[in-house]
Amino acid sequence: MLKPDADIFEYVLQNAGIRPEETLFIDDAVPNCRTAESLGFHTYTPQPREDWSHLFVN
Repeated sequence: MLKPDADIFEYVLQNAGIRPEETLFIDDAVPNCRTAESLGFHTYTPQPREDWSHLFVN
C-alpha cells in the first residue's frame, strides 16, 4: 500500500483504532493530504523549512 491511495489510510484507521475526524495527518505532499481529507482527516501541509511546532501547543 502506498500513499495517496485510500487503502493505506483505511488500514491505519482500522489497525490503530482511530477515527479520522479526531486525527491530524501531516504530510508535505498535497495529493496525500487530499486523500486523507476525503476520508475525514484533518490535514496540514507544511511549507519547506517551516516551523510547524505551533500545531502542538495547547
